[in-house]
Amino acid sequence: MQRLIDAHTHTQPSPAATQEFLDALPVGPPRPLQGTVDELIAGMDANGLDWTLIVPWFAGMDIVNAAVEAGRDRDEAGAEVVARWRDLNAWAAKSAHDNPTRIVAVVGLDPVLMSPDLIASEVRTRLAEGASGLKVAPTYIGLRPDDERMEIVWKLAQEHGVPILSESGSTDYGHTLLARPEYFEEVLRSYPDVVVQLAHLGQGGEAEIARLNAAYGNVYTDTAMRLGGPAMGDLGPAELVDLIRLVGADRVMFGTNYPIVDQVEYAALLRALPLTEDELRLVGHDNAERVWGAR
Repeated sequence: MQRLIDAHTHTQPSPAATQEFLDALPVGPPRPLQGTVDELIAGMDANGLDWTLIVPWFAGMDIVNAAVEAGRDRDEAGAEVVARWRDLNAWAAKSAHDNPTRIVAVVGLDPVLMSPDLIASEVRTRLAEGASGLKVAPTYIGLRPDDERMEIVWKLAQEHGVPILSESGSTDYGHTLLARPEYFEEVLRSYPDVVVQLAHLGQGGEAEIARLNAAYGNVYTDTAMRLGGPAMGDLGPAELVDLIRLVGADRVMFGTNYPIVDQVEYAALLRALPLTEDELRLVGHDNAERVWGAR
């Protein structure tokens, strides 16, 4: 059985945190999952997964805007969201530190809610505590990746020599489309030493992901939410393989988005695809190890 690495999850500190995370997303009925590290590692042990990437993220600006609409002060609401986000980053980094061969973590950032000085401090602190990369979600931040206010993220990734995972795609979920794959081109060109993982196979922008992969050596993507599940639509096995080959099997990483979907089910779905042994090894394991390092 091909060993796997899950390069994209939203594992949470507790079942209650998982429920709150799922309730805030437009992804249909949640799976009956706890979404915790203990549940995650038990499933990994039973199903041949070596390690998993935890992404500490939530739609911070949406939460702030909802609070303002309810009569809260914007600065006060923003400060509360940032404090909560920093706590989540700290938990993710500690989870990686405590499980060094099983868990990898990134640092969730928002250059609108967080000042440049705070972002720089947060990155230094969480990388020292055990995190291995950075995370942004342009659509939910409200900035394109090539906006000058986002540049601090790319500069810090370059300074610290770590990858970045970014939300990407051409599906808006009720927001302005700000994470189309083509919007990352200037970033890829300007920061050739920074590896950028564009999530969800480009989520409708697969042809652009393929074009970027052909032009730049520092871009990868993942299968999170694309092997079946809420909000993405179900593609047949042959269609999924065609997408992976269009993008390039040497640039696609297995990812799930657990606990929005079941990691165990996704592992079975990936292994069942009509990929060659070499393609499955690249997508399932080797590409993630190349980007995020061996454990």
